[in-house]
Amino acid sequence: MLTWFSKHIAIISLLLIVVLIVISLLSPSTAGILGIVILLLGLVLTIITIIRRHRQAYLQGHISRAVYIRNVVFEITGVVLAMLLAAWIGNRIALSATRQIDHTITRFLAVILVGLFIGVIVGTLVKKTWNSLLKIPQTK
Repeated sequence: MLTWFSKHIAIISLLLIVVLIVISLLSPSTAGILGIVILLLGLVLTIITIIRRHRQAYLQGHISRAVYIRNVVFEITGVVLAMLLAAWIGNRIALSATRQIDHTITRFLAVILVGLFIGVIVGTLVKKTWNSLLKIPQTK
């Protein structure tokens, strides 16, 4: 089950984003709850992936148990901090960038695009910084 899910994660993620956008247009009150559920699902899947990657390196003897635990804790902390930082910075920039837009749907799409762009930039910067601090095993 987990293998099937990990193979199709890109398609599932895109479908969840489309569902979130459609629901937020149709029923804005439930969009917040669905957004939180999607974020938590993404965080859980990321944590599972981090643990699997480091566990594989630990079982092969490439890293010690202490390094395994340290890497897992630091990488999970880095992911959570990256998510919080991306959300905060993306919110600030998206609100200031779309302040002059009056049309609701145009503003909504602009906020999403700016937020995604900022999220990618913050994620890339955090990944480069975090990888320089940790000895993270490369995945195939």
